[in-house]
Amino acid sequence: MSRKKKSVSVEGPQLPETQSFKMIRNSDETGVSGTGTVLDGIVFPNGVCCVQWRGATPCVTIWPSFDAFKQVHIDAHPTNDTEIKWLVH
Repeated sequence: MSRKKKSVSVEGPQLPETQSFKMIRNSDETGVSGTGTVLDGIVFPNGVCCVQWRGATPCVTIWPSFDAFKQVHIDAHPTNDTEIKWLVH
């Protein structure tokens, strides 16, 4: 006698989808990150934001939220004319 395994579906709370983005700087007041696409990022459903800087010394940083990242790397440098491009999956 063969037994069929039952398929079990476990659904948790519905969270928003993961969102990815890139950051483009049209100017660089400090001369550190340069211009053009300078980083790639992702915002997880729980709000955590992870970014990877491009360039000669790439590194990854984790932020508690996109807003925390934005305050430090965008809002604090208004002359950089920074753009965020949200990517559609």
